[in-house]
Amino acid sequence: MKQNADYKKCVEISKDLFNYYYDHNIRDLLSIFPKDHKDSHGMPFWSGPKRAPDFITFDANDELTLMFIMACANLIAYNLGIEQEKNSEVVRKIAS
Repeated sequence: MKQNADYKKCVEISKDLFNYYYDHNIRDLLSIFPKDHKDSHGMPFWSGPKRAPDFITFDANDELTLMFIMACANLIAYNLGIEQEKNSEVVRKIAS
């Protein structure tokens, strides 16, 4: 039972990382440079090689999001010597 509690912490850390990289940082960037932002020359800031990003809100029912959480949590667990979880439904339940 103790290991399951430790794995839950791995999932929590994974969710924090997901939110940091794919939600919060992008929202912060878009608050500074909105999609319609113009540079000092009056040209669109998000043009050419710079494309405006879209943030992703955490959704445990989204398969790609769940794969990120599961892979990240299992990497953390492996490095800490905690038993990994291979069942995606168990990880989904923990993440929800």
